[in-house]
Amino acid sequence: MRKNVELNDAQLENYLNQFYSTFENGYEFEEFLKIYFEKLGLDEVTVTKRARDGGIDLTAIRPGIGNFSDSDTIHYYIQAKRFSPSSSVSVKQIRELKGVIPTGQKGIFVTTSKFSKDAISESNNNPSNPVVLIDGKSLIESCIDNDLGFIFVPVFKKELIRNIFSNTLINSPLERIISVDKMITSNDIRARIIRVPNEILKQLQSSISFINIKLGDFGFEKYKFNQNGRFISGVTSFFNKYNFIDEVGSFYPKKVIWIKDEEGIKVIVDNR
Repeated sequence: MRKNVELNDAQLENYLNQFYSTFENGYEFEEFLKIYFEKLGLDEVTVTKRARDGGIDLTAIRPGIGNFSDSDTIHYYIQAKRFSPSSSVSVKQIRELKGVIPTGQKGIFVTTSKFSKDAISESNNNPSNPVVLIDGKSLIESCIDNDLGFIFVPVFKKELIRNIFSNTLINSPLERIISVDKMITSNDIRARIIRVPNEILKQLQSSISFINIKLGDFGFEKYKFNQNGRFISGVTSFFNKYNFIDEVGSFYPKKVIWIKDEEGIKVIVDNR
């Protein structure tokens, strides 16, 4: 929802410069954007590995209607550039991003700078792989609208931005574990299933019937895996213990964090 805030160009430029200087490097900017895109309603927002990512810094999806099918799920391939606010993203950089977006999917290029006229034109010249552009000033206005980093009037607070992503940082970005946030919906709770994120599925063998997972503080157990629906079943005890279902049978959707590390695959209820 647009807030009733009118900022002139000088104010926007001032906030953008403060915003840009908040992040010590591009890695911190990417971690912030993970939370930002979740706030916008995207699911399975994931920061990619640091090496050989093909120009993709984050991935995300917008689930299909009712989560009944993957046929209308939109996959987003996101490039993030912490550039000086006075600089411009070139048409070449937009073309490079479009070159790694699978046909029929969408790209997002988000930056703390601006876009050249040719870059803006290039972003929409092929409907089969369009790229959504978010420049620095648009990002500032969106953060204000979504209560990220600003307190009304607004007054910019650097600490609020840093608190959003600092707890998710790992000492060495090159040794990142896989961590994916995903909602367990009312439909999932009703069916007594938990859908497995794409990033976790990539770590599994292509043909399996069971997955060894640690749900909450339960121990590691094997859960039956449905390959067509990409979900595990037999999770009623987990739902009951963590209050996805109350005593009268009402459902309470919640976000969980899927983690793949050296111990294995874990699902943690996000109580933030």
